[in-house]
Amino acid sequence: SYNGYPHIRHFQLSGDFKRILWYTKSKQLSESQISIEQIKKIEYGQESDVFRKYPLPMLSEYSFSVYYFCNKMNITRTLDLTCKDQREFDLWIIGIKALQAYFNKEYLCKDDLLNHSKSYCEQVKNGKIGHS
Repeated sequence: SYNGYPHIRHFQLSGDFKRILWYTKSKQLSESQISIEQIKKIEYGQESDVFRKYPLPMLSEYSFSVYYFCNKMNITRTLDLTCKDQREFDLWIIGIKALQAYFNKEYLCKDDLLNHSKSYCEQVKNGKIGHS
């Protein structure tokens, strides 16, 4: 959101893998979900307006913002997320990238799918795996 402050929420994919859902008492389910197709970009770290206003420095490397088009308000908004560790961060980013490619009928190479991952980049740098 563009004017909210951080809350602890449980996020999950919908059963059809088309939406990211979260639960909150203050919003109806239709207001606490975004379609994968609405996502315009993913930004790593805490660069969004909300993260800059309410930074969580100890979790910045596990944070990301999803920029999505809100049809109801006809604007681009952000969903700012912080994961508990590198594994959870990598799983969410890989999942969102893969689903975007699938629903847009695009192909992703391994490097495009994994280039956000510190462990992947380290393995490539050390010559343990190729990046093609």
